[in-house]
Amino acid sequence: MPSSLKQWISTPDAPVRELEIGARTGGHLRVTCAVGGQDWRLDAEFLEVVPDRLLRFTWVASDCPASAGSEVRVEFRPAVGGATEVVLTQTGFPDEAKRAGNEQGWTELLGQVEALLARRLPLRAEAHRPSPG
Repeated sequence: MPSSLKQWISTPDAPVRELEIGARTGGHLRVTCAVGGQDWRLDAEFLEVVPDRLLRFTWVASDCPASAGSEVRVEFRPAVGGATEVVLTQTGFPDEAKRAGNEQGWTELLGQVEALLARRLPLRAEAHRPSPG
């Protein structure tokens, strides 16, 4: 999973250099990106993991020690046509500027994930199609 996750969260402006993940309650997520020539680091602890339904984790960014009280909740809900709705909520920002910056970052990241999935889904569907006769 780390290599596919790395694809999802790397952007041209912030390529991921290091990634560690233990996606289980009590596990950790550590990400180091190169941003503007400097390392930016995220340290997170998974507070709750419910497969196919919920990820809830702390959020501590190296550029904002005050973000230590921040928490992210990602819910996966069944949607029409077999799709999945992703509801992402982050709380506990130290100020409005950090909230706005994170909103922009999450919007970019989710758009990137959507684009990657759109390219991959037809390949998966093709791979699972029954062979004739």
